[in-house]
Amino acid sequence: MNLIKRLNKALDYIEANLLGDISTDDVAREANVSVYHFNGMFFILTDISLKEYIRRRRLSLAAYDLQMGDKVIDVAYKYGYGTPDAFSRAFVNLHGVNPSAAKKSNVRLKSYPKMSFQIQIKGDVEMNYKITKKDAFTMYGIERIISKVEGENYQTIPQFWQDVMNDGSFEKLRKSTNVVTSIEDPGIANVNAVMCYGKENADSFPYLIAAFETKDSKSEGFAKVEIGSYTWAIFRTEDHKPNETVEKIQELWRRVFSEWLPSSNYTIIDGPNLELYGRTSRDAEYSEVWLPVEVAK
Repeated sequence: MNLIKRLNKALDYIEANLLGDISTDDVAREANVSVYHFNGMFFILTDISLKEYIRRRRLSLAAYDLQMGDKVIDVAYKYGYGTPDAFSRAFVNLHGVNPSAAKKSNVRLKSYPKMSFQIQIKGDVEMNYKITKKDAFTMYGIERIISKVEGENYQTIPQFWQDVMNDGSFEKLRKSTNVVTSIEDPGIANVNAVMCYGKENADSFPYLIAAFETKDSKSEGFAKVEIGSYTWAIFRTEDHKPNETVEKIQELWRRVFSEWLPSSNYTIIDGPNLELYGRTSRDAEYSEVWLPVEVAK
């Protein structure tokens, strides 16, 4: 419940500052979550990005002002557009008519009201998770900066994995662990993923296809990430077919943000996020999401 209140506080902040500059950092701060997690939660819960929501709210209010008789140039500058032309293009993209036409009667315009978040209790599908404390450890691997604009990460991360599979770097990383496994071996794979460990901004985050460093690892030449000691919330998918990994782990992320966090006594804190990939048999796999957490204040 506490998270829902914080998310609605962030929406109130947006509404109060629609005529000024709104930074993602400031909005996330109102919700007391990191920029990355706020953007992720917002997109998952609303199906649009934070930037798109702000754009729609401004252009909805702009349409109302035009209908009240305000001049196009005044409305353009009021809602942060540098030129009337830029405002006109954005207005047409949303409403389908130019700003001058919006002044006329019987013109159809679109209205996007202020959102509010509400908790929805679901009990049809259980979630498997545990809370555990882990000492610091190191991961190493292949890094790429991932865009999160308009949910691009849902497409670019699977593509990143495909790229390293195709160019041989995945196999090089796997062999560097000096851990020999077969398709019959149960447990966590040699190569997994870690993200949001630094260099994050409003539009992107770092993602490392990674292995755990041990005394036997040959990690020279790979990017390294030091993972501190955290309390982790560890979520697990149900067993699934090998070709369902992307679908199942993305659905797990959605459920963490939309179901578990709003009703739990924990909050996610700034720190690395892990995705681990395991196997229970030749034809059955599972995935885990690790999030650093603390008891909500």
